[in-house]
Amino acid sequence: MNLKEYRSAAKGLPDLLNLAFIVGSPNVHGQPMAVGLTKSGTLIGGFSYAGPDLESSSPGDLEVLSAQINHALNRLGSGWACWIDMIRESTVDYPSVDECCFTEPVSMLIDDERRGQHEREGSHFISRYAIVFGFTLPSDAESKLVKAVISNSSQRTDGLNEHISRFATEIESIVSVFRGSSRVTVMSSSELLTHIHGAITGDYHKIGVPRIPAFLDSVIGAHDLVGGFEPKIDGNAIRIVNFGGWPHETRPEILESLSNLPFPMRYNIRFLFLDPTESQKMLTVHRRNWFQKRHGIGSQISQAMGGEGSSFVNTDAIQMAADADAAIAEASSGVVRYGLMTANVVIITQDAKTANDRVRQVRQHIDNLGFVTRVETVNALEAWLGTIPGQTYENVRRPLMNSLNLADIMTTTSIWAGSARNPNPFQRDPETGEFAPPLLYGATSGNTPFRFSLHVGDVGHSLIAGPTGAGKSTLLALIAAQHLRYAGSRVFSFDKGMSMFALTRATGGAHYEPGADTSSLHFAPLCRVTEGPAERAWAEGYIEELCVMHNVPIDAARRKRIHEAIESLAASDGDKSITNFTNIVQDEEVRAALSFYTMTGRAGMLLDATSDSLDLDSRFTTFELDHLLQAGEASKLISVPVLLYLFHRIERSLTGAPSLILLDEAWVMLDHPIFSAKIREWLKTLRKANAAVVFATQSLADLRNSPLRPVILESCPTKILLPNREAMGDQIRPLYHDLGLNDWQIRLLQTAIPKSDYYIVTPDGRRRITLALGPVALAFAGVSDKESIAIIRDMINRFGDRWPIEWMRRVLPYDRHDWISYAETVFSEFDAARKKMGGNP
Repeated sequence: MNLKEYRSAAKGLPDLLNLAFIVGSPNVHGQPMAVGLTKSGTLIGGFSYAGPDLESSSPGDLEVLSAQINHALNRLGSGWACWIDMIRESTVDYPSVDECCFTEPVSMLIDDERRGQHEREGSHFISRYAIVFGFTLPSDAESKLVKAVISNSSQRTDGLNEHISRFATEIESIVSVFRGSSRVTVMSSSELLTHIHGAITGDYHKIGVPRIPAFLDSVIGAHDLVGGFEPKIDGNAIRIVNFGGWPHETRPEILESLSNLPFPMRYNIRFLFLDPTESQKMLTVHRRNWFQKRHGIGSQISQAMGGEGSSFVNTDAIQMAADADAAIAEASSGVVRYGLMTANVVIITQDAKTANDRVRQVRQHIDNLGFVTRVETVNALEAWLGTIPGQTYENVRRPLMNSLNLADIMTTTSIWAGSARNPNPFQRDPETGEFAPPLLYGATSGNTPFRFSLHVGDVGHSLIAGPTGAGKSTLLALIAAQHLRYAGSRVFSFDKGMSMFALTRATGGAHYEPGADTSSLHFAPLCRVTEGPAERAWAEGYIEELCVMHNVPIDAARRKRIHEAIESLAASDGDKSITNFTNIVQDEEVRAALSFYTMTGRAGMLLDATSDSLDLDSRFTTFELDHLLQAGEASKLISVPVLLYLFHRIERSLTGAPSLILLDEAWVMLDHPIFSAKIREWLKTLRKANAAVVFATQSLADLRNSPLRPVILESCPTKILLPNREAMGDQIRPLYHDLGLNDWQIRLLQTAIPKSDYYIVTPDGRRRITLALGPVALAFAGVSDKESIAIIRDMINRFGDRWPIEWMRRVLPYDRHDWISYAETVFSEFDAARKKMGGNP
């Protein structure tokens, strides 16, 4: 059979691609970095990074960052290249209804409203950043190394491993510099292939690595490519916008606004490094050429013939020659490295019209910054190939640029968008291993959403701080409502000022007001001493703490008498009340101290019950502590024992399901030496039980003066700071410095909008966000005034479980009819579902 007619010598996309093999995975800062080998004998490998938040960085910070990156790169010379990419891509949609586990209508309505707001904003985009480095092996070694790769791996020469080791060492030193300001992730084999494949197609889906990682050009190049003035790949239009002219000078982050463009694209820089001697030779030629232009040709001929020539000189040529002379000095000093730089924006989209529209936007955007751009046509295919990591020789531009210019025009900062999924490992799906959705969505700038989660790893403890009226209580309520999206989730809120009342009752939760005249709540802290040694040990410690609060010291003998009394109480048939304990304990001082907590004392109505009326079965439980805390220091003799008991009950109720404990005005509650001794271990215990504690305060001074300060700052990796017009004041600014903010970031708080903006600080990033609360969310999360609370109480009595619909009918400012109609449908669906499951509607 003659197969010649079925074969073609025409080149396909794999023939144009340079990547051939994965030849190693050396460790770089404890992470395996894939090292590829190209057909031209170049080793490639790289990392992704996310720089500091631009808005949070002062001009001085940006100058330092640019200088640090220049320092990291100026150690490279001839044979080295880098491909720097800023990839703008669409984000995952808002969590679907199927991903959420709301068990009642109101929290679902709030989430539906926020989902609708998110979708009405249009498409959302995030930016990713990556650098791939290449080192071209010495030419006399290329053939040997390629042969070694193709042959059996056991026959590799030591030269290959040696070059890989040196390559990895250089990358590691660069990564070390980047890690000082950015979050860096070294690329694995799959990530390297995915990155290069995405640069080719615009599609960044994960690429698997073949068992034998060879002939990778065919793996990533299995696509239809059409060349010409307007290339296409798999039918998608490719457009290249080239930076043809540069401004007179660059500054750090001059092109950062590309991260705000509202469509997918890739901003690529390729830099081919030159040794100082090589760059000096090229710069010397430039200097000579400009120096010769200081006089016109006629003047030069006249001078050559012995004449005087023209008395006028070309001052621009003299200036350019002086610039070239300064560049030679820089190159020889080692302060910067010179190289050949090519910068392009790559747009790949389904149709040519959309591509051309986006090209116009990109060109207008870049040209307004002082650059000169052009759309590649004749050179389009070669220009596109040159943007692909590993493609060293295509579309090389001759003008020399230095590494400081490179550091200025690359994107070193980022718009931090938060983690796409909740990083808490305890909330992973047991079947798929997938992480849960983020807690809530906010907004930043440039069509970039913010995915907010309290957790950093498995630690969700957080701090919220800001002045009165800045939106603290509303934020706490929104966090609580959105937390109910998680399966089995629970919320325990310690409130002050009734700001959680509406949301708690609307979601079917239990709302308690200990100490209020109208409250029937009473506690029996010792009622569970029959349940085992652990509970009796807690009861003994609890009694000891009550004694200490009344200045009764605890020694070994007294501790033994308390232990014996608890054991006797557990074995008795009588009520397990504090009164009965005082009747049993053989210690007059203990008996006298505890009389305060019996029916003969001030706190007896709360703590000396024979049975406990506290029910923690609800998913949402709120304790309004305003009545309990209103008496100042004297009230602590009551509030501290009550809080100790409530915390104990909550701790006992935790099952490993995601739980949230909100402490509004935490320092008013916890400002006692007993809590100082307990809080560190308590936070550790709660973390292991998948519970996150959120401390909220309106006074940073309370935090600074509190003995809990070191524990809170150490245990709360997430901090949410509220707008504060007095933030730059001499008294307040040092308090923000204690939280790790610089003056530039403190000014952000000063100019932020109260009840709208929030400044998020975590080890992963910093960002000012907006919650953009809609009227439905505000109807339940922003209510605390006495008049509204009274109306809600009346509606609860009149309308029962459907009072939220009537409340929305009263307070929604617009779209009232649509929301009421939808709410009635949702309530009916939940009622029907409960009836079907045998519950009460």
